[in-house]
Order: sequence, then C-alpha cells, then structure tokens
Amino acid sequence: MPASVPPVVALLSVVGTLEAASLILTIWVIVGRRNLSKAVKLYIMADLITRLLFAISRFNRVICILTWHCVSTDGYPFSWLMLNLITSAFEFGLELMLKLVAVAFSVNRFFAVYFNGLYYSRFERSAFLQCFLLTIFPAAAYLVSIGTLTNKSTDYVCYGGTFFNPANYLFTWFYSWKPGWTNTWELVAESWVVPISGVSALILDLLTMLKIRQMKRFVDSKQKIKGDRTLLIMIFITHLITMIRWMQNKVIRIDVRSDYEHTILNQYYYATIPVTLFRFGQT
Repeated sequence: MPASVPPVVALLSVVGTLEAASLILTIWVIVGRRNLSKAVKLYIMADLITRLLFAISRFNRVICILTWHCVSTDGYPFSWLMLNLITSAFEFGLELMLKLVAVAFSVNRFFAVYFNGLYYSRFERSAFLQCFLLTIFPAAAYLVSIGTLTNKSTDYVCYGGTFFNPANYLFTWFYSWKPGWTNTWELVAESWVVPISGVSALILDLLTMLKIRQMKRFVDSKQKIKGDRTLLIMIFITHLITMIRWMQNKVIRIDVRSDYEHTILNQYYYATIPVTLFRFGQT
C-alpha cells in the first residue's frame, strides 16, 4: 500500500462522517421549522440532501482506493467501472445543480420583496419542477459522455466518461467518445453557466438586501427585523464563501514540485480541503 493512502483514507472518513452528521442535524432542524414556506424548504432541502449524498460518496471513494474495484471493467457495461462513470456524472451534474438552485432561491427571495409579492406565489408553485429539471439536465449532459470506442485492429477498448481515479484520489476525464459535445458542454458549464449564475444570484440578492433595508423604515416588529437581519447575514456569508471558492479555483494556484507520490497527495489536498470547508460554511 502506498504511503499516501492512509492519510487520504483517514481524511475522507473523518470529513465524510462530520459532513454527514452536520447535514443530518441541519435537515432535521429545517424539517421542523414551521415558519418556512414549502418552496423555501424545498430549495434548502435540495441543497442539503445533495451535500449529504456527496458526504456518503466519500466512503465509496475510501472503498475504491483500498480495493480498486471501482475501475474494474469485467462484464462491461454491467461493471463497477460503469457504476463509477454513472455516479461520477451525477456528482458533476449535482455540483452544477447546486449553483443553479442558488439562483432559483435568489429569484424566490427577490419576488418575495418586490412587485408587492405578485409573482412570489406563482414562482413558489413551480419550485419542485425547478429543482427536478435543474437536477436532470446537468446530470444528463455528463451521462452522454459515457461510452466506448474499440480499435478494430487490436480490439483495444477505450472507455469514455468521468470517473473517480483511485490512482490520484481525484476525478479524471478519460477518453471522450463525443469530443465535440464534451468540449462544448465544458465550455458552456464552466465558462458561462457557472459565472453567469453566480453573478445573477449576487445581483438579485443585492437588490433584495437593498429592498429589505428600505422596508425596515416601516416595520416595527422586532421579530421581523431580526429575521431580516438573519437573512442578510446568510446572503452575505453564502456569497463570500462562493467568492473565496472561485478564487481558490481560478486565482490561487499552488504547484508543489516533488516526487510523484507527494505531488499527487498535494493535488488531492488542494482540491479536497477547500471544497470541504466551502460545504461546511454553507451548511
């Protein structure tokens, strides 16, 4: 067993346990809150349940690192590799879904304070459909990259898609059997959807915060003022964490030159620990 395996397995196990425990507690609290509308609960629950699935998936990675069963092609397409490809596609899709649901939640807050609430109830009624579509479409876009291409001369098989690679503890793009679609989707998702959704949510929340500050002049209820203050703090923290996460991805690049094993380990820590802190902060 490589020396880098025990610390990674320990980190995944500890983080997965802490994440799962905190998320289950948060879900229990949210379910019991009667002062939240069904739509708001749905947005929050979609986010929390998705993060809980991510936490549980860490234990699947632990088993994968220890046994390497997740890259077995025996019996393909009914193989462990296929399961790895499918779960990885859903994980990538759900990562994008979280960003898009955040925009829907921002729109919900926006309509709650603007236009005298005229569009608020209409938007809330479609909350389940929004969450469903925002889950299916991103996942489907990654699922279509799964496939194989066989060399007719040598019978060598290339497996296409995204999968968790136990060799470097991270997700890896393998051969892409639909390079045009894959490259286009990566460009759309990373270069357009993610930044536009983030900026849109930020603008909507800034407008919401401005409106709430204006409404405070006409509100005497201490409970209402306290609730509005809590909302403002939540909005501020969410966007601050998002900004830090973006800087970690795009600006703060760490390249540690070392031997292969330590380079892989440093890459894993760099890609995993900030994401963990990001999820803890949002939870």
